[in-house]
Amino acid sequence: MEFSTLIFSLALRKELMPSRFNYKTIIRAIFFLLLIFILQGYLNETLAQSNRYGKNKIYEDLKRNWSVQWNMGAGLYFGDLSQYDNDPLNKIFKESKLSSSLVISNKFISFLALQGRFIFNQYQTSNEIFNRKLQGYSYVIGTNLQFDLVNFMAFPNEPHPDIYVYLLFGIGTTKMCPKIYNLESGDQIELNTIQKKMEFMIYYGLGANVYLYKNWDLTLETIIQNIGTDKLDGIIVGQPDDFLIYTSIGIKYNFPYLGSGNKYLYRSKRTLLRR
Repeated sequence: MEFSTLIFSLALRKELMPSRFNYKTIIRAIFFLLLIFILQGYLNETLAQSNRYGKNKIYEDLKRNWSVQWNMGAGLYFGDLSQYDNDPLNKIFKESKLSSSLVISNKFISFLALQGRFIFNQYQTSNEIFNRKLQGYSYVIGTNLQFDLVNFMAFPNEPHPDIYVYLLFGIGTTKMCPKIYNLESGDQIELNTIQKKMEFMIYYGLGANVYLYKNWDLTLETIIQNIGTDKLDGIIVGQPDDFLIYTSIGIKYNFPYLGSGNKYLYRSKRTLLRR
C-alpha cells in the first residue's frame, strides 16, 4: 500500500468514526476550582500560623513535606494506527509497552502538592489493515498539582490517612520519536513529520496513595497525556487527537522533616509526615 493511499484511508476512517470526547471544558473548570481551593486553603493556613509549624510558615513548609516517587507501568497508545481502543485486553498486550516516571513533590497544603514530573513512554502497535507496524517512545517534562480528596474533605483538620485518593492536573513539554515499518517486509518507512522541537501538552489523571512502612508509600496512578498533536505515530491525518494513557504502580519515599520536626511521632512510632 502506498503511503499516500494509507493517509487517504486513515482520513476516511476518521470521518466515519465518532469523534473522541472533548475534555477542554472539564479541564478548565477543574483548573479554576483548584485555583480557588489553593488560595483559600493557603490563606487560611497562613493566617492561622499553626503552632506545629511555628511563625515562619512558608520557611517551615519548604523544609517539610518533600517526597520522591518512582513508577512503572503500561503506556497505552491511541492514534491513527490503533485497532483495540475498545478492547482493553488486546490493548494492553498488543498496543502498550513498559513505561516509567519520576516525581519530586512538595505537599505545601494538607490537601495540595506541587510536583515536578518526568515520564518516559514507550508504545507500539501492529495494524494488519494498513500493513504497518509502529514502534515509538516519547518523554514528558512537566509540573502538576496533586489534589488530595481525603484531606480536602477533612480540612482544616489533617487526619494523616493511611490511604487517600487524589486527582492531578499538569502542563509540560513532550518529545515524540515514532518509527513506522512495513508489517510484512519489516522495512522502515521514512517519515516527513518528524518532530523538530519540544511541544506543549497537558496531562491529567487520578491515583491513590497507600501507607506501607515508616517513610515509604505505595502509589497507583492513571494519567491521560493529551498531546494536542498528530505526531505521536508520525502520521498526520485530520484532527490532532493522538494521546497516551499511562497506568502505573510505584514506590514513594517521604523525606523526614529537617530540624526538630522529625521528633513528631504518630501511631505506633510512625513518623508524622504529610504524605
